[in-house]
Amino acid sequence: MEHRRTLAFHIFCLSFFASFSLYVAAIIILVAASYNSLKDQIFYEMERSAKIFASLPYEDMLAAIGQNNYMDSRRVSLIQPDGTVYYDNTVAISQLDNHSSRPEIRKALNGSSSRETRYSSTLRKHYQYYARRLYNGHVLRISRNTPSFLFLLPRIYGSLLIVFILAIVLFVCISFYLSRKITEPINRIDLDDPEKDLIYEEFKPLARRLAQGNLEIRQREELRQQFSANVSHELRTPLTSINGFSEILMCKEKDEQLRDFACTIHDESQRLMTMVNNLIHLSRIDEDALFNEKEEFSLSDTVEQILASLEPIARKRGIECTFSGGCCEVFGVYQIIYEIIYNIIDNAIKYNKEHGKVHITLNETDERIVLAIKDTGIGISEDEQTRIFERFYRVDKSRSKLHGGTGLGLSIVKHGASTQNISVKVDSELGVGTTFSLVFNKSDRD
Repeated sequence: MEHRRTLAFHIFCLSFFASFSLYVAAIIILVAASYNSLKDQIFYEMERSAKIFASLPYEDMLAAIGQNNYMDSRRVSLIQPDGTVYYDNTVAISQLDNHSSRPEIRKALNGSSSRETRYSSTLRKHYQYYARRLYNGHVLRISRNTPSFLFLLPRIYGSLLIVFILAIVLFVCISFYLSRKITEPINRIDLDDPEKDLIYEEFKPLARRLAQGNLEIRQREELRQQFSANVSHELRTPLTSINGFSEILMCKEKDEQLRDFACTIHDESQRLMTMVNNLIHLSRIDEDALFNEKEEFSLSDTVEQILASLEPIARKRGIECTFSGGCCEVFGVYQIIYEIIYNIIDNAIKYNKEHGKVHITLNETDERIVLAIKDTGIGISEDEQTRIFERFYRVDKSRSKLHGGTGLGLSIVKHGASTQNISVKVDSELGVGTTFSLVFNKSDRD
């Protein structure tokens, strides 16, 4: 399966990489600055030593140069104006050539002092040189091996490691915060009205396209609903005529076989009429959701009214219907919620066992109201529970036909519940029974 990165992850990676790159650059600049500062410190020490030496008489100067505290890692040389080296505390005089070409010597002879960093051909290392002209015209030169970057690492390794760990943690937190902060306004885009409260200018073209797409979808949906409603209304007239003629034949016809045919025509036309009425109900749900104002009404009173209207059907099949729960107020379109509850209870009676039971409970918490309708009917298998809300889908086709089922009742439930922000949950066991739960959120009143 192809793994797709999210925008938040992409922003996180980019911001982390940018932060880490800046951190590495800052460390390089810091180390370079520290290295240059170290070299400046070395020059300063050599300059101070040269001043001390230059202030002493010649014999005392040689004695001071020879002392260990001045010899440690420094090389001290005395050079005549013609470039001849006549003293060096590190290299034998016989091994040294004329130093008149050395840049620090030339600069010192032309001025009072000079600094230079270069490669020493004698010692074959990079050295820092400080040269100072003495009162007698000779040149005093002090040099020291230039430390490398590796010289600094042992001194700053511990600090760099601590800073590195803290920087990684900080970069992860900042990158996570930035990715969430940037994508949060995108996630809050109102798909019904994409151009509303749009924060980023770059998303205006996308918002316009989404708005145009929504308009086209609504227009197609309206055309579909109009078509369904028109077809359903047009079918009612011929079906009513067929139903009336079949009733006349059932009453007037003396031939038993023709009466049976008329009875079959009557039953089928009644089933078609029920289907047409259900289709009309489906098309009206959207109209009710759009044009009917929401109101607050008693859910318990609504359930009792539905039970009263279905009582003859339940009594005919010996179904015992009970209801328990307090008086709960819900906020929504009354007609739609009435249709939802009616269809569920109607199914619970129709698809129940003979002399079965239907128990309805109403529970209320601080956040929601739950209406549960439990029956002792045929039940629904786990595989079919995901399909029962599809239009014209019937679990038991022979039983549905017997009771005039069309496969549209639960479609009305699902579609109506979606317009009222009601959650519909199903818990069923084959051969034991089914429980439908309607969850009303109290926050919808705000």
